[in-house]
Amino acid sequence: MTTRFLFPNYYKIIGWILAVPGLVCGYFILFHQFSIPGFGPVDSRNSLVYPQNTYTDELVLTVVILGLFFLAFSKEKKEDELTTRIRQNALYWAYLSIICFALYY
Repeated sequence: MTTRFLFPNYYKIIGWILAVPGLVCGYFILFHQFSIPGFGPVDSRNSLVYPQNTYTDELVLTVVILGLFFLAFSKEKKEDELTTRIRQNALYWAYLSIICFALYY
């Protein structure tokens, strides 16, 4: 059975490279208020009344989700047909739910 919709096996390496630093940065954002300079919106209002929100957390969350997506939907070196079918089914439903969620909001 050919797997057209799963990523090649080397995407697991890319997934680990994206997910691990993203999780570490997420820890520092959550517990140590880390922010990347230059990723904040320009705010002309008083910063004491309206604290500035940075885009660092959105960037890190996107990197983590992309890395975990690559980890979950890349092929194994030795994969049987049942595992392939389950992973393709999961990829299909994940894609469908993202589309429905995007259309709803």
